[in-house]
Amino acid sequence: MNLDRMVAKCRACHAVFDFQATAATRTRRDAVPLPSAIQLDARGGELVLTRAWRSPKFYFMAFFCVIWDGFLFFWYAMTLGTDAPLLFALVPVLHVGAGVWLTYFTLCGFVNKTRIVARSDVLTVRHQPLPWPGARTFPTAELSQLFTVEREHRGKNGTSHTYEVTARVSRGADVKLIAGLPDQAQALFIEQQLEAFLGIHDEPVVGEIPR
Repeated sequence: MNLDRMVAKCRACHAVFDFQATAATRTRRDAVPLPSAIQLDARGGELVLTRAWRSPKFYFMAFFCVIWDGFLFFWYAMTLGTDAPLLFALVPVLHVGAGVWLTYFTLCGFVNKTRIVARSDVLTVRHQPLPWPGARTFPTAELSQLFTVEREHRGKNGTSHTYEVTARVSRGADVKLIAGLPDQAQALFIEQQLEAFLGIHDEPVVGEIPR
């Protein structure tokens, strides 16, 4: 092998070949088709990717919230309407907080969308219409690579996986663009579309999903 010229010679047949091109072909991903949950709009010098949050899990969560919040409503209706000690009203305070959070998250799941807008100078990520953390703004000149990461979540009901699109910026830091995607097709499609629009050459990154 000649690493400077990225060529190699076969000892058996003495053929010389470019192994850089061979490696690039082996690691190049196939293009991912447009997932049903994502809308793509490319015009006027910008690329807009819009992903709806709604999925079957939020219907289950809505049912769970009705049961959870209904129980708490019944509890406080019974407690505040009697001479029960104050402790009875304080005991489920943590459950109330959890119920508020779950209910809000479920509402976001039904109405929210993530909107990624790429222009020649800036890349923005917004979750709307209900407020949600994770808004991002990057000058495109700082983006050196995009890649997809798989996250494993273990719970009482087993193991699940989500996917996130991560940006590597010029200062060497890795920053999440969008997380919590239910399947890798959505993440890879977003990654590929942004890379193509921004002119970023796709390269293997340690920690990304296998090629």
